[in-house]
Amino acid sequence: IVDCLRVFDRRIGVECKPSVGDDFPAVLRQMDTQSRNMRLRNGGCDLRVLYVGEYVGTSVPQDRFVKMFEASDITVIFEDELMVGSDAEK
Repeated sequence: IVDCLRVFDRRIGVECKPSVGDDFPAVLRQMDTQSRNMRLRNGGCDLRVLYVGEYVGTSVPQDRFVKMFEASDITVIFEDELMVGSDAEK
């Protein structure tokens, strides 16, 4: 997360990763550190999002991976969730 995007009246911090594997604890720590730094600089974000191309981890199932991020108030969105109904499936 470099900075927060302003969407309507909300500030959204988005971290994009093409894939996340068993190194996900490092991603979580990185997002927490960046979020703390932004809070000190400009009040932080109202919503934090991790946008992932695919989850390739083997140490925990994908649903547990998502819950671990949710426990830190980070919403995980997978690329295929956004592609449903788009031209990408045709």
